[in-house]
Amino acid sequence: MAAGSTKTPRIETACFLAVLGIAAALRFWRLEDNGFGSTYYAAAVRSMTEGARLFFYNAFDPAGFLSIDKPPVAFWIQAAFVALFGYSGWMLHLPQALAGVASVAILRGLVRRAFGPTAGLLAALLLATTPIAVAVDRSNNADSWLVLFLLLAASAALRGSGLSLVASMALLGVAFNVKMLAAFACGPALLAGWLIASPRGWSRRLGWMTAAAAVLVAVSLSWSIAYDLTPRDSRPYVSSTSGNSMLELVVVHNGLQRFDRHLLPTSRLPFETYDAVPVGPLRLAQPMLAGQAGWFLPLAVLGLVLACRRDSGHASLALWSVWALTYGIVYSAAGGIFHAYYLSTMAPPLAALAGVSCVEVWRRSLVYLALGLALCAAWQIYLAGAAQGWTSAWPAVPLVALLAAGASQWRG
Repeated sequence: MAAGSTKTPRIETACFLAVLGIAAALRFWRLEDNGFGSTYYAAAVRSMTEGARLFFYNAFDPAGFLSIDKPPVAFWIQAAFVALFGYSGWMLHLPQALAGVASVAILRGLVRRAFGPTAGLLAALLLATTPIAVAVDRSNNADSWLVLFLLLAASAALRGSGLSLVASMALLGVAFNVKMLAAFACGPALLAGWLIASPRGWSRRLGWMTAAAAVLVAVSLSWSIAYDLTPRDSRPYVSSTSGNSMLELVVVHNGLQRFDRHLLPTSRLPFETYDAVPVGPLRLAQPMLAGQAGWFLPLAVLGLVLACRRDSGHASLALWSVWALTYGIVYSAAGGIFHAYYLSTMAPPLAALAGVSCVEVWRRSLVYLALGLALCAAWQIYLAGAAQGWTSAWPAVPLVALLAAGASQWRG
């Protein structure tokens, strides 16, 4: 018995290292082939390394005339790497690749804590191989750091203490300074998870929620307010604004213009440069988007339904499901500036729920196993068929039946 109990953790550790190896390989392999990535961000990072003022104000150019139209945290990190190790395309992309591997590790720990080691490993593997997550982690965009800080905030929220909620909101504030209002869509999920995990009465909960809200506002707006309070002739002009205000950038360009294309300046229209999938409740079911982060969507939904019947893990389920649902609603309604790579923020909750589903389906019965395989097969055929231009879904019928029958026989 003692030998077996020692062997099991070693196997789990080996599997976890293998998953991290897969995540690292997908993110680091020939990373230099991406060149300088987004030259807009690459130029800004180069400028930010040339002086403390340029660094703090997220300057786009060495003269400090313009700032870029994003908050600074992700680019501060890139600039720090460049300052330490030299300026190159590899070094610009390295921080995001590291953040992506770290996110895989954090997700494994979060799912493992509530649903066991197998679910944790499967969730980590799914996140490690999610197409849009890999693509974003191989770029110099800020989304990799947004996901990492949201996962850190989730880890704090699920601990259920008052101080952990404050820490979670502080981390959400840091995430705000990675990508502004895009971070706040995760706020309801963090609060839902904490409320279920917290054993306190409502009076104490409200007290901690008030303190956490104050911390969230202070951390989120600290840099933007400091920026706007600086005399205008002593700082760069705020790019993508008409009033030279960082708070305007938060509310308009990185807020309202993401939802209504008619608020975009006429110089930005038409916007064929954006991923203009039609807005609506089924937007994320379009193959172009579903294939990026939602290729295991049926598993995630089935996992949520089955795991709700468990006696534990409800706080985690609430967090992951609200996270996925909130971002799904936001992206379905975003009719202004929208890119497919935004869906990287949906990869962690969907991977978590799908990992839980794999374990729950295996433990339940042949019927659930067959159902899970059938749903996934049908969904994959839909995605692949759309990419191949199929006009009929009839090939899915025999394949789904064959997979379901084979699974039942093998499981039995």
